[in-house]
Amino acid sequence: MFIFDERWAKRVGVTCVILPEENRRDFDDLPSFIREGIDVHFVNEYEDVFKIAFDHDQFGDFVGVKSASLN
Repeated sequence: MFIFDERWAKRVGVTCVILPEENRRDFDDLPSFIREGIDVHFVNEYEDVFKIAFDHDQFGDFVGVKSASLN
């Protein structure tokens, strides 16, 4: 189920979103005027979210963080 509302995100100024890989098709089906200007990252594991949300180079390896599936 794709619950992210891109129209709302654009209205409030969101420019970067992280979505599960399984929602790629849903995102690709959106009209281009909604997808335009949004930097979207599709991920399979929480570790991927962490790397995108936080500058991995700045913090290095995170102690105690284990990979977990988003499924």
